[in-house]
Amino acid sequence: MLIRIGFWLLLSLGLTACLNSHPTGANLEGKWKLLHVEIDGVVYPDYKIATVELEVEDGGFEVYQEGEVTLSLGKYRYEEMFYPKHLDVWVAGNDDAGLKRNGIFRLKGDTLEACFAAPKAYRPAYFETRAGDKHVLTIWKRIGTDNEK
Repeated sequence: MLIRIGFWLLLSLGLTACLNSHPTGANLEGKWKLLHVEIDGVVYPDYKIATVELEVEDGGFEVYQEGEVTLSLGKYRYEEMFYPKHLDVWVAGNDDAGLKRNGIFRLKGDTLEACFAAPKAYRPAYFETRAGDKHVLTIWKRIGTDNEK
């Protein structure tokens, strides 16, 4: 019995270590510029997203427009042991405040791609959206780095 409890304790500690495992894992912290938004299969035009940025820091995030108008803020958690990697967010200050949005993400250099479901909907399996699936796909480019073009 003690061996079984010890095993589950070690397993849970290991899983906890996998959460937000930066610096060996994903580094989501920093400022990001929105490049692409797709909701339920509909792509938003560039002029509507041209001034949208994201700031990620200490397990929290803020999405703002034109450097000052906050569009969204909340907390996040990611888990790298899954494929695709899981990224869950809890948005504050709207009708869905406190509800978890299940998502997936991939980070390639300074490009972050994330796909989320609406609260209480199933986690997306792919980086795509379709009419009526209640998924949102976003692509972000890290700003303020040497790789920025």
